[in-house]
Amino acid sequence: HKQHRIRVKNRGKTPNKHWKIPKKHETAYRRVTEIVDGQTLISEITKRRAEDIVDQIALLPANTAKFRGKEVSFILENCHEDESRFSPKNTNDYIDMYISLFEYAIDNDHYKWKNPFSSPDLKLRDKKKSSKRDQFEKHELKKIFEGDWFTNYSVKGVGLKHGFKPHQYWAPLIALYTGARNNEIGSLYLKDIKKSEELTRNGQELWYFDINDESNDKKVKTENANRKTPIHPKLIQLGLLEYKKVLENEGETMLFGYLPYDSHNGYGRLIGEHFNDYLKEIGVYKAYKKVFYSFRHTVNSYLTRAKVHPIHREAICGRSTGQTTLGDENYTSDTTLRPVDLYDDVLTLDFEDVLQEVKPFFEMETKIKH
Repeated sequence: HKQHRIRVKNRGKTPNKHWKIPKKHETAYRRVTEIVDGQTLISEITKRRAEDIVDQIALLPANTAKFRGKEVSFILENCHEDESRFSPKNTNDYIDMYISLFEYAIDNDHYKWKNPFSSPDLKLRDKKKSSKRDQFEKHELKKIFEGDWFTNYSVKGVGLKHGFKPHQYWAPLIALYTGARNNEIGSLYLKDIKKSEELTRNGQELWYFDINDESNDKKVKTENANRKTPIHPKLIQLGLLEYKKVLENEGETMLFGYLPYDSHNGYGRLIGEHFNDYLKEIGVYKAYKKVFYSFRHTVNSYLTRAKVHPIHREAICGRSTGQTTLGDENYTSDTTLRPVDLYDDVLTLDFEDVLQEVKPFFEMETKIKH
């Protein structure tokens, strides 16, 4: 039986001459191929992946004219933080188009499960509701980091074939102290965790994440997203450098080398999917609002409250626009901030009160494979 992939071909046509894509639907269908890999099988689009697709659609800017010809990942990386997003009506219209697409696939024996877009939970009901993602509040962070992911690894129904995996522990913690995106964390090579030649002002060693696009499998969209972010001492205390050493001794090259790669999402898809499932399990998840990306807003909020300079905040989080979204200063591309220049700023990210129950990585009760 031929495996059918998610693709949109010539305008107004499909491989089946008896069915044509209406022009108004073509953009909506193309967005699906941009969010999932072009080689993705239709049968691989589950309800969870449908939720991720709709989440990204809802965050598209209301006016995409300036991004004509650009893919969803580029648009989301480069639109202004305060830009108006898709209205609930536009998002729901797209969902209806996807329902129709999958009904066609079901009717023609290309998809044998329930329509993944037919769940009423996918629709945005509040017409006044913004699609902008929210930061995590302190009580939500506490709930996240008191859970099994960070205390005993006894997580059921989550993970890859062999159960719980290291990215489920490390990725949220790294995001909490850097504001890094899930695909940036998933793309980290061991060589990207570096020791600075400079010491902190207290004479301590300084380690940093070198987030870059130096290989073809990395997805850093703009020059401003390339950055060197200091590693918070809490991550070192929890065993990040020990974990890196273990992987090096085993001949690994990536921090999470088992994560699958696709050309649209890099290595980050499962990081986001697994974490959002975890948020649902503990009652924190809110569609389009409380998701993995919320760590970026959380970090920005904490740095803002600590009165960290706007340009330093952008240098830590890797803002994607040419002009700062955090203040009135122009972001000058020739300004190179060293990790040592940002270290004290990163230290203002004080989450000790919400991480009290988190055990160091190598002290967890259940041994896991990586």
